[in-house]
Amino acid sequence: MAKFFAKDRPVAVPRRTVPVLGTVAFLILLCLAVWEVQPDVRHLVSATPAASLLAYDLVGSVPRLQVLYATADGTLYGVEDLSVFVSTDDGRTFRERGRLPRLHPSVGDRLADAVARRKVVRYFRQLHGPRNLVVLNSGTILVFWDAIYRSTDGGRTFQPVFHFHTEGVAQPFLLNGQSVTVGPDDTVYFGEYTVPGRGVPVRILRGREDGRRWDVAYTFAPGEILHVHSVAYDRYRQRYWVCTGDWGDEARVLYTDDGFRHLHQLGAGAEDWRATVVVPTADHLYWGGDGDWQGAGIFRWSFARRTLERVQWLGKPSYAATQVRDGTLFVSTAYEPESPFTRANHPPASADLWTSRDGLQWSKVATFPYQQHALPTGHLSRATIAFPGGAPTRDLFYTPLSTSEANFSVQVLRTWPRAER
Repeated sequence: MAKFFAKDRPVAVPRRTVPVLGTVAFLILLCLAVWEVQPDVRHLVSATPAASLLAYDLVGSVPRLQVLYATADGTLYGVEDLSVFVSTDDGRTFRERGRLPRLHPSVGDRLADAVARRKVVRYFRQLHGPRNLVVLNSGTILVFWDAIYRSTDGGRTFQPVFHFHTEGVAQPFLLNGQSVTVGPDDTVYFGEYTVPGRGVPVRILRGREDGRRWDVAYTFAPGEILHVHSVAYDRYRQRYWVCTGDWGDEARVLYTDDGFRHLHQLGAGAEDWRATVVVPTADHLYWGGDGDWQGAGIFRWSFARRTLERVQWLGKPSYAATQVRDGTLFVSTAYEPESPFTRANHPPASADLWTSRDGLQWSKVATFPYQQHALPTGHLSRATIAFPGGAPTRDLFYTPLSTSEANFSVQVLRTWPRAER
């Protein structure tokens, strides 16, 4: 009879124990194998009936996903790891459509990739993956990662068309999914963000010919700015807005009406003009400030009066802002654990969601506590709440990142008040 020793006393183990353990292990592996071959589908997990944020209803959440783009017909595109997911039912179901390929993989890279892309590994690893994706009017999908990947079959297959490292071009801003924009003629624009430091040229890149050809649309002189936060198309004025940072005259809100032959300055020189992304409306331009010294607010520029006003004090900086179909505005804040403002003022360690129906009266809708973890650079992560780019959506889709609650999960908020239903 098989035996083992615990505290020097023999204990008898039934002979059938090993076969039972082997059977359990086999069944677990079989279940994992069956799970692996099934299509990867993420379903909306409904919130409890009592769940609400102010006058709005929290519909539910979709785990391990970030929605990056919405098209005018309501199709939503999300990413987890290197997989692209698509929803055609207002975000109730996201189905994996395809995956980004590896650039020039060796045999070892292929083996490592085969393990890393398994569902069980992705489940525990929770790699966010790319943060910028756009869809052209032609249906072509462009994903920005170590390269710009292009898909003409709805996201089933991707081919790299522009290599950032090879071309010596920095990637766009990665923390909001709103840094890249598409014009009505399917021209794509983004600005360099991850530059090595001040004193180097910073460029705005342009993609044409259905995303196949890329060139430089505009170049900031060395020392003029540190980086570009975002480029956004304004359908009301048929122009593009450019937000740059970070300090002094580097903080600018600019625009072009002639395809980047010229850039005109709306404002600069103060942290009020340090915007990460702007939201154009018929009468105003809105943004949340990115100030990390004096604290930030929500600002709006009136085109009629040509004045800038702060409509809400935030304190913490903002990386993202959006507007849904019914006109409701949203701005999110970020928690920067190492910023001068945080060290001096000790704001609550959280990312917050703010909303307004008229652009003047703002209310905090939700708060997500910060969850600290170290980055490969040695710095600490930043909590934020990201919104998708593209067309306005009916419901609000947002993704808390680096938070202890709802981290890396799409939450869906129904935006019209209960009193109107």
